[in-house]
Amino acid sequence: MARVRDAKRGFDDRGAYAQVFAATYPDMVSHLVLCNTDAFEVFPPSAFASLQIGVRVPGFLSLMAMLFRVPSFVRSPRALGLLSHAATKEELSELYVRPFTRSRSIRRDFAKVVRSWDPAITQETASRLARYDKPALILWGADDQQLFPRSLTYVQEDQPEAFAAALTQFLLQADASGTTIDRFAREC
Repeated sequence: MARVRDAKRGFDDRGAYAQVFAATYPDMVSHLVLCNTDAFEVFPPSAFASLQIGVRVPGFLSLMAMLFRVPSFVRSPRALGLLSHAATKEELSELYVRPFTRSRSIRRDFAKVVRSWDPAITQETASRLARYDKPALILWGADDQQLFPRSLTYVQEDQPEAFAAALTQFLLQADASGTTIDRFAREC
């Protein structure tokens, strides 16, 4: 089997999965970048914990899909308004919301993922990541912090230029050979 060498990045709950992957398969990860991610005992964040109950209620996902078709709801703190300033724009809302509203199989997969959320996973992963010895970067955007002013969880949407610049600088410094930088920079 060929060895895959790649940079893993994650934000929001995907950051938790990137951490699990890096802790489980450290030889397959050359760099780890985490952005406003679930970690330690915060998986899921309290604002989304009720989803674990909701996805078990018949009709909940259909109701959620209907609500996501209402622009004012999507912009509210109960949806994307909690995650991003920029993602409240129609085109970004469509990017993140449209697949969920239109695909029953995506909603079914979403429910599976939500039911699997467990802080024990991220706490155990954090202890294993203490032994992770490759380049790692945490980019955190929050209105009350200095790193990315005017950013919420989705830093890459709120401050894409600053996000890409910080990421590129990290990759250039962490891997002077450039083996992963070209491919990764295009994805930003």
